Amino acid sequence: MLLAYFGIIVLALNSIEGAQVSKKYTRTSTGCVCWFDLEGKLLAPNSCACCRPGGRQCGYPKQDLCTKITKDDDRTGCNGINDWRYTLSEIGHPCSFDPTRNDCAWCTYDGFQCGNFTNLPSPSHEHGKYCKRFNRNHKQCYGTSQDCRNNPQLCGPNANCVDTQQKLSKGWSRWSCACNPGFIGNGLVCVEKETGIKPPEFLEQTDIEVILTTEFISVPEGPVPTGVMGASTENMLEDMEGMLNSGILCQGCNSTLATCDV
Repeated sequence: MLLAYFGIIVLALNSIEGAQVSKKYTRTSTGCVCWFDLEGKLLAPNSCACCRPGGRQCGYPKQDLCTKITKDDDRTGCNGINDWRYTLSEIGHPCSFDPTRNDCAWCTYDGFQCGNFTNLPSPSHEHGKYCKRFNRNHKQCYGTSQDCRNNPQLCGPNANCVDTQQKLSKGWSRWSCACNPGFIGNGLVCVEKETGIKPPEFLEQTDIEVILTTEFISVPEGPVPTGVMGASTENMLEDMEGMLNSGILCQGCNSTLATCDV
């Protein structure tokens, strides 16, 4: 019993150590990109801390400080972040209840991003901006796991949903977005490792069917004023007017189906 109790104390101390912010590992309070906001959509660019070797940048709102990377790299949030044990940053991740927003919490591997209809734990908490332990999700959080198998589309175009091998329970491990070889980032946004540039996103080619019809033609009475519709459309209107008067389809107007590649 005593040994088990001692083990619990050691685990608790390791977690607290991982949460400590430290000026020792903080080279400057600003000047580096924010790991949780690589595109600078939420905060000003390069407004987060630059860390010394052995340090890791904290999440919001402690983004101006760094924390020590522990031996087992059991990552938690930093002190000063709401529910830091399971919340890495209070902003930067898409919201589980509205994926078009990216101002919700980043969670640890064993945390659930809490929903938008829970009773807030304190006045400093905001909906979607804190995380709770996954096995307390139902009673205190009503949230969603950030396991990328739930939302694979959240992974960036240069990332994949991979098994982190971090065990949540028997037979269940956490899957997260990870940048492909040659890229670095947070999995949602990845940049080229050598250049730091985000490659352009290419749109996939698709076939589009366009239905063309000669119905509902309205031709104004009298001549069309010069320059109102443009030279090309003036000629088209003349052809269409002649078609109506003669009952003969104008050249090229007998096509009812066209396909094109874009």
